[in-house]
Amino acid sequence: MEALRLMAVHAHPDDESSKGAATSARYVDEGAEVLVVTCTGGERGDVLNPGLKDDPHILRDIVEVRREEMAKAAAFLGVQHTWLGFVDSGLPEGDPLPPLPAGCFYLEPLEVATEALVREIRRFRPHVVTTYDENGGYPHPDHVMTNRISEAAFEAAGDPEAYPHAGEPWQPLKLYYIGGFSIDRIRTFHEALVAHGADSPFESWMERAGSRPQRHLTTWVPCSDHFEARDNALRAHATQIDPAGFFFALPNDVRADLWPTEEYELAVSHVPTREREDDLFAGIPSSLAEADAPAQRVGGAEPVPGPPGRADRQGVDVNTPSSEVSPGLWAFVAFFVPAIALWLLMRNMFVRLRRMNLAEQERKREEERAREEMAERARELDVPRASGSDEPGSEDPVASGGLGNGPEEGRGRSDEV
Repeated sequence: MEALRLMAVHAHPDDESSKGAATSARYVDEGAEVLVVTCTGGERGDVLNPGLKDDPHILRDIVEVRREEMAKAAAFLGVQHTWLGFVDSGLPEGDPLPPLPAGCFYLEPLEVATEALVREIRRFRPHVVTTYDENGGYPHPDHVMTNRISEAAFEAAGDPEAYPHAGEPWQPLKLYYIGGFSIDRIRTFHEALVAHGADSPFESWMERAGSRPQRHLTTWVPCSDHFEARDNALRAHATQIDPAGFFFALPNDVRADLWPTEEYELAVSHVPTREREDDLFAGIPSSLAEADAPAQRVGGAEPVPGPPGRADRQGVDVNTPSSEVSPGLWAFVAFFVPAIALWLLMRNMFVRLRRMNLAEQERKREEERAREEMAERARELDVPRASGSDEPGSEDPVASGGLGNGPEEGRGRSDEV
């Protein structure tokens, strides 16, 4: 494989190691370029490793610790990494839910956060982008926002009229939602543990799953040879994972026999696809030049040559100045053009002021909608509200339509593994 490019967009540091990590490691091993984009710094995350809860260095500088953990995890996976630079929103608790903190990722204007991701897409030029589904995998504000900006940036990156100052247009060819822990995978692991007489941490997950509808998975990527790299990357996020926790309950050789793949849901494709895939790059030419061509063409990114002179409806070449212009017309232009320009300037200033006022009103409404949305999602999905000391994975992995995104942190904290 020539250096085809994959971008994985995640909400917090550690998400890249619990969701699609073995896939990333596999493609790096095969010669592809993989970039992990982390939207926030995970600043509001709790320390979930019981052995590190009272560590003074961690308590004093959790932000820097999490950045160091992310660097170690990226090295284990072999991926490139960049921070998008937004602030962790946290997961609100209480009844009624408190407002999300001002300046957090979820409350950023969509166009602002989208522009930041568009810049990265146009810089890295991925052929494939992976992210979360519209529910974020579960109703964490930052996961939901990650989906929103990923979809918006996927659409805008190839549009030369969208964010024209953010780089040359580039249209990724495929967008996937990360499948994470499907109910079938959970059931398989649960039955294997029970059959060996071991306690299963998945039993409560099975009970909560009930008859919830499942998402339509389309792609199963074999990656069991890279489970060890995934586990090493996850352990690198030492503050976010209990090394004796359920995520490591099954040995990797057993996991490889039971479930050797990571799953995805194809959301958008600009290339032909088949019903069941085993490769995120399926349908994309293996030749880098051939793969780049449609990414530059889709959305009008590739300029279309035109004739030397563009003619108007009367057949006059408007690119060529005319010497037969009457003095009266010149006088008209000299007087009215500046007047019209001044009027347009004043009008634009008025429109800007009005938009700023509307934006402020919308921001306040968004804060209120955010509180209502989180409360409604929690009620609809029956999300348990636990303290921040719970282990990763305590939330319902199938909370959004029966499909989770793998082991997550406790509900009382902002981000999760």
